[in-house]
Amino acid sequence: MLKFLDFIYPRGGVRCMFEMPGKFNTYFSTTEQLCTALSAATAAGKDVYHACGTFKDGTSRKQHNAAGYKSFWVDLDCGLDKHGAQKDYPDQKSAILALGQF
Repeated sequence: MLKFLDFIYPRGGVRCMFEMPGKFNTYFSTTEQLCTALSAATAAGKDVYHACGTFKDGTSRKQHNAAGYKSFWVDLDCGLDKHGAQKDYPDQKSAILALGQF
């Protein structure tokens, strides 16, 4: 996990873990600290997530506090949703073709 997180995080900033239940954020100065916390929370049966970017400080995950991102992500919704309604694209091929036009 450390190798993956080191790969996706830019230099500098604090890292964030989001934990459920409770819906709260915990911030860490280093990727190693984040990995230790993620592993411990997972071992305790908690659902945890990590932010993919870094933040200026440990006050918020909102845009105004973003310090940096090393990647660009896209979310292409394909197929049907849980109610049977068509999402943005009928299938992955259509979504990838649309991405190419972006």
